[in-house]
Amino acid sequence: MKDKFDKKSYMKAWREANKDKVRKQKKAWNEANRDKVLAHKRNWGKSCKHKPIVYLLVNENYIGVTESIKRRLSKHKNSHNRDVSEVIELAQFETIEEAIYFEAALQLSYGYKGFNYNQIIKFL
Repeated sequence: MKDKFDKKSYMKAWREANKDKVRKQKKAWNEANRDKVLAHKRNWGKSCKHKPIVYLLVNENYIGVTESIKRRLSKHKNSHNRDVSEVIELAQFETIEEAIYFEAALQLSYGYKGFNYNQIIKFL
């Protein structure tokens, strides 16, 4: 147990003593790999895309549209604290406009959360 404590205190002291060195190394790495990191981020978003899907979060009583279901469910779960344990794919469309029309029709007729009036007006 003493060894762990000594290692922790040593590492903390080392980080404090070498703040500038670590900061410079991090900055140099970020500058050297900037293009690679940006390309990876762009490609990840493209690889997840598919035809527009209208989906239902059953436990949240929420209908939505997305071209990247994996990313959208992750955002629902992490940013909005929604329950994404039960998802139903209602329909898949060729264009986003068709999907938004379908979503709007469902929301108007069934009153689901996630209703965005601006989306409907924009495509009418």
